[in-house]
Amino acid sequence: MLLVFTRYKPNSHDLKKLGGRVASIESEFLTVFLQGTEEERWLFKLLRKGYVDARYKPSYVITKEELEWLGERVEYLQALTERLCKAKIACYLDK
Repeated sequence: MLLVFTRYKPNSHDLKKLGGRVASIESEFLTVFLQGTEEERWLFKLLRKGYVDARYKPSYVITKEELEWLGERVEYLQALTERLCKAKIACYLDK
């Protein structure tokens, strides 16, 4: 998303920072991982920590239900990204 819209390819893997940058381009991204409730914040934290902890820390635990919920949100993120990027690329081709 950032590369297509801004030509910026970040080196960071910090999902919170990347999400903020992407949301500044397209506010619809704010709907992917809502942070309004304690449960929503917990689930996003699981996703952020899972990026590294799931590989290197045996103490990382996630339930089937949490994983399924996050999987649905990631699928939504993927579809949203694909739709917006295809539209932006089409604008470049029309010029």
